Amino acid sequence: MDKELKLVIGSRIKQARNNAGKLQKDLSNLLGYESQSIISEIENGKKDIDASDLFKIAVFLRVDISYLYGVDEKPQIQLDSIKLDELKMIEDVRKFDETDKIIFNQLRERNDNKSKKILSFSS
Repeated sequence: MDKELKLVIGSRIKQARNNAGKLQKDLSNLLGYESQSIISEIENGKKDIDASDLFKIAVFLRVDISYLYGVDEKPQIQLDSIKLDELKMIEDVRKFDETDKIIFNQLRERNDNKSKKILSFSS
């Protein structure tokens, strides 16, 4: 990532974080960083951030990712965006092995009573 882009992304993260009333500590906890100083380095354009972490920040701060990249001037709050717990569920589903995927798809296709029966059978 070039220096100019790092500066844009960092300043946009800081602005969105402040607008949302969040602390650097909140973002470091979200991303699993050991120290909030990493967030400070990102916000000051001294450290790269990978796309998946940037997406998590956008969801958490409820801003459009194009704003964080400097494409849009206004943050365009995403009121109907994916919630953080939903994002974590998506990440968990991506880790499923083939058996987990089969069970998950069977649960999705069934009504509540049948899903409960499958869940009680598998436990």
